[in-house]
Order: sequence, then C-alpha cells, then structure tokens
Amino acid sequence: MTQDRSYWRDQTDARLIDEAKHYPSSELCIALGERLDDTHETDRWCEELKERCDLQQAAIIVMRAEIKALEDQVDDMLGATDND
Repeated sequence: MTQDRSYWRDQTDARLIDEAKHYPSSELCIALGERLDDTHETDRWCEELKERCDLQQAAIIVMRAEIKALEDQVDDMLGATDND
C-alpha cells in the first residue's frame, strides 16, 4: 500500500530511512527531502548561533581586561592617596 507524504512526514527518521532502503516511493522521497532540508536549515541556524556566541565570548574577554585595567587604575589612585 502506497502512503501519501503526510503519512511519511509523521514518521521517525529511522522509519523513513528503513522504508526508503526497502520500498522507495516518490512520496517517501519527497518527505525525506523535506526532512533533510529542515535538518540543513537547523544545522545552518546552529552554526550562526555558534558564531554569534564566539563573538560574544571574545567581547567578554576584552571587557574583562578593560575592567581589570580600570580596577588597577583605581587601586593605584587609592594607593597614591594613602601615601599622601
């Protein structure tokens, strides 16, 4: 019995792969193609998020260095005031 693509869209990845190996059909191929396209989009979205995260991490490192430099300046100023 041939299933329509709506049926195949509701199946798990493992079921789609197993069925495609043994009983390929055009509706199954369409559903597989859609699933792969969705997976590709998700992978690209994850990669974009990782790149944004990496940029944020780099910005945090710079900000921490700037904070440390400012803290050192304040300590130097307070130390100079204590010596007067």
